[in-house]
Amino acid sequence: MMAMTTDTTTISKKTKYSILLLDLSIILFTVLGGKLVYLMKKYSPVCFFRANGITCPSCGGTRCVENILSGNLSAAFGHNQYFFCLAIYSVMGIVCLNIGYLFNINIARKVSDTMLSYKAIIIWAVIFLFFGILRIFGIIS
Repeated sequence: MMAMTTDTTTISKKTKYSILLLDLSIILFTVLGGKLVYLMKKYSPVCFFRANGITCPSCGGTRCVENILSGNLSAAFGHNQYFFCLAIYSVMGIVCLNIGYLFNINIARKVSDTMLSYKAIIIWAVIFLFFGILRIFGIIS
């Protein structure tokens, strides 16, 4: 009997369209980012800090995104270190996803699969939890 082999170098149309949709949504967010930040500021509920005087893990997140979109990375890092690191990590993962799957480069595909895996998401969630605890107790600002 002959063993069947599968060609792992080709990707499905569904995967290509999913990556294209992700890329288009990122471009749209970048173009409309200022309007989205305005809406976030205008319609967001009373923040945890104003209500209780304690900084929460997401305090400064909107200002962080606003500064990233305007290119002021040092101010973005100063507002919320977690959001800043997560944004850089996400961009790197998406770039590797594009290079790996659209241009069929295996090392980039492996990197994106690892960066965007279930385990990586759990690790980022645990880091967010610890970041929040450290912020609530005033260890980091």
